[in-house]
Amino acid sequence: MSRRDLSYELPSLVEYTRQGWQSTCSSAAVVTSLLAAVAAGLLSVIHDVANDDDFKQNANPRALTAVYITSFGAIILNASATITSLLLIDELGDLPDIASADPDKPKAGFVNESQDLLVYYGMKRTWTWTRWHWIISLILGVWCLFTQVVIFACISQTKAVKVTVTAVTVFAVLPMCRVFPKFSKIDARSSPSSSKGSEV
Repeated sequence: MSRRDLSYELPSLVEYTRQGWQSTCSSAAVVTSLLAAVAAGLLSVIHDVANDDDFKQNANPRALTAVYITSFGAIILNASATITSLLLIDELGDLPDIASADPDKPKAGFVNESQDLLVYYGMKRTWTWTRWHWIISLILGVWCLFTQVVIFACISQTKAVKVTVTAVTVFAVLPMCRVFPKFSKIDARSSPSSSKGSEV
């Protein structure tokens, strides 16, 4: 039977990494839940406008279908990101308890750059793909929300509004383009970890 060290503390770098991810996931859970609520509110407005007889006669049926798809997609994906954030927070909270049962892991010194540092100290192997599920759901949820707004503006507003909303949306999504390369780098190089550790 494995024994837990009640006075165990994670190495400082591991603890900083854990706290950083926990803070990020906590903030994301709040933001994505709000985005899901915003998407649901917009869907209600869109539904009311789309049921107007005059609007139905002039609107493109395919555009209406697209706006409904993106509306439901925004709600589902943002809700999914919220739930996944909570699961990740729970896993991160369990890390000190799991690591305390493995006294062989180095608490100081250096370790190799080969695996995820959090996984090395006890996070489940599902941490990597769950993290990817979270970030993809978050990004796609935001994109669906923006697309929902753009399509609805294009089928219901003046040309000036259409152009402005489209331009602002393109500008808004630009920072998100750096997220995937960043996460690829994290998974490729990750934080220092390996079985070769030396205490100082």
